[in-house]
Amino acid sequence: HPIDDEISQRGLNLFLKSLDPMKVYFTQEDIAEFEKKQADLDDMLKAGDISFAYTVFNPLLERVDERLVVINELIDAKHDFKVDEELITDPDAVAYAKNVAEVNDRWRKRIKYDLLILKLDDTALEEARERLHKRYDTLLKTMKQTEPFEILEMYLSSLTHTFDPHSSYMSPETLEDFQIQMR
Repeated sequence: HPIDDEISQRGLNLFLKSLDPMKVYFTQEDIAEFEKKQADLDDMLKAGDISFAYTVFNPLLERVDERLVVINELIDAKHDFKVDEELITDPDAVAYAKNVAEVNDRWRKRIKYDLLILKLDDTALEEARERLHKRYDTLLKTMKQTEPFEILEMYLSSLTHTFDPHSSYMSPETLEDFQIQMR
């Protein structure tokens, strides 16, 4: 299959899925911005231009920063566990949120669920909150430590997966690690 607009569209979808699999960071507005470049991705790739990977990843870091403020507030908030609510955990069954308020509500339900799971595991509420703060702080730190070659690897692997789900791009660093492990 030639590298064309169809590959661009599928590659973009896979890249977004790899960065925000649960659809809790980007909004539909963010996705619409990325999709404006969708038809150009194949031409950019042929020209050796991989800047789009950073065009998507940098806003993701901003969204993670923004969401972490809300997440920390939600962790410390009082939750009513008697309210009958639904948390959709299948990302294919849900679209990207229409706006930030919808994203925040998804996070509210997710944090409430996390607290409930820890509570059912006989974890004291304060300890559960500490664990969740640590979990999400670690997530942010990990995301901010993502190296440029790792971003490129995720992006190019998303494109190679459009041809074959078992094909991946390995950066020189990853290839070296792979070769060491194979010895």
